[in-house]
Amino acid sequence: MQSETLFIMATVYLSCMIIQTATPTPNWSINLGVGDILGIVGILIGIVGIAIAVQQNRKAKSSDEAVADVREQLFKQKAAQRFSDIAPRAILLAGQIRSKAWSACAEVATAIGAELSNAVGFCSALIVEEEKSSLELATNAIEYLLQAIPVDQAQAADAGTIQEMTKRCMVIVYAVERIAGRLKSLDKPENN
Repeated sequence: MQSETLFIMATVYLSCMIIQTATPTPNWSINLGVGDILGIVGILIGIVGIAIAVQQNRKAKSSDEAVADVREQLFKQKAAQRFSDIAPRAILLAGQIRSKAWSACAEVATAIGAELSNAVGFCSALIVEEEKSSLELATNAIEYLLQAIPVDQAQAADAGTIQEMTKRCMVIVYAVERIAGRLKSLDKPENN
């Protein structure tokens, strides 16, 4: 058994030698040691590591952009909500004017003025030029209402004044709902 193994090994060795002598050897040769091989493996690992880092950096940038987009959408929604919240109060004020609840009217008109000022300050960067004129009309309406609301129950407002006050409330409603509607439409995909 050992002799057969030795014979096979000798045959393989001689065959390799014959093949090696039959093929011309190149003028150059590469002799790599274990250190050289480990160096090459280290370089490959470094290249793979850099590729992974670049990929992770791209993912981080895209996630930062996604977070910024979500924050912007939330800001627009909050701005739209601030304007939308004013409209029901203006409608309530119109009802209180019709029922001649003057003390409540003064409180609501003052609150509407504060809310309108707050909403405009909160999202002034989102308001376009044509909406600024609507906001000016709404502000003028608030000023008119605060001047026209009787101070006490003894003062009477005539029917024409009550009708004008009610119209001014609707001016406020139209102005704030127009802005709120446009701000809400900014979140639609076709407008981005």
